[in-house]
Amino acid sequence: MPKFNSREEYEQWKKDKLKNNLEKFQQPEETQESEEEKIDSTLNSLPPQNSQPVATVIELRPIGELFKDSWEIFKRRFIALIALYLLSIVFLFVIIGIFSGIGYLLSTLFPENKNAVIAAGLFTGMIPGFIAMFWVFAAFTFAVVDQSLGIREALEKGWQRLGPFMWLASLLGFIVTGGFFLLVIPGVIFLVWFIFAQFILASEDERGMNAILKSKAYVKDRWFDIFLRLFVVWLVSAILGIVPLIGPILSLIFFPFTMIFICLVYRDLKAIKGEGFIYPHSSGDKFMWIGIGALGYIVLPLFIIGILGASLTIPLLILKGMMNSQ
Repeated sequence: MPKFNSREEYEQWKKDKLKNNLEKFQQPEETQESEEEKIDSTLNSLPPQNSQPVATVIELRPIGELFKDSWEIFKRRFIALIALYLLSIVFLFVIIGIFSGIGYLLSTLFPENKNAVIAAGLFTGMIPGFIAMFWVFAAFTFAVVDQSLGIREALEKGWQRLGPFMWLASLLGFIVTGGFFLLVIPGVIFLVWFIFAQFILASEDERGMNAILKSKAYVKDRWFDIFLRLFVVWLVSAILGIVPLIGPILSLIFFPFTMIFICLVYRDLKAIKGEGFIYPHSSGDKFMWIGIGALGYIVLPLFIIGILGASLTIPLLILKGMMNSQ
């Protein structure tokens, strides 16, 4: 009985045997079955071919490839993305403008409190204005993550996740701004760590601090690589923004491209980590980062007071010396 290293070798041997030895077919059926059973048992005793899984190495796409892929998506999704982005801005300013106009009209009935009434209308309009802006911007984020969504479908999804998006934006603003108050550099670090939180909310339905901590876990061990990619796309956006006359328009149009670029980086990180990625998100981790953000709001006033105190010390000492000499 020959030895086989694979099923393919056995099948070829069997084919040749049946072709060249027709007399085998004249043997009793039991004999044929017994011979094939022996061969099958021999094959079953062989170790499975490629028994070790092949490791697939996944890395971040190069910057050039990211720009190329982002451009292709940007061309296909331009109308939907730019419409949603502009709509978020329009909703904010139109609603605030309407309430400010109402406040101005009411101020004519109360001329003695004209400024207070106009200010009340302005601040009242900011509440529905920001809610509308967050709604459409959430829809915009869904449209970036899911390329199959049209404007209407994206708005529906954005409305369903309006509360989580507003809460996430509040947490991100509080923590990242607190980091910038800690002399800027921590703010830059936090911004790179947490920049994928909104895409995690839209794609994986992780909410609040869970989305923020998962974004940090995705970036772990690749902070500089992520920073480099973000810096390049931000630099391009800044250069477009300073173009004379049309700079603001170019910067406005380029924003959806920037979001697509960042989303592609997020997808690469997600693929690297794999499904079922476990990340630290205990209550202690959550309160720690909220506390770090709050620290910035405490340190900055103390820092300003310290600078003012130091700057006033020398003039006061000079003044005291002059008074003593007199």
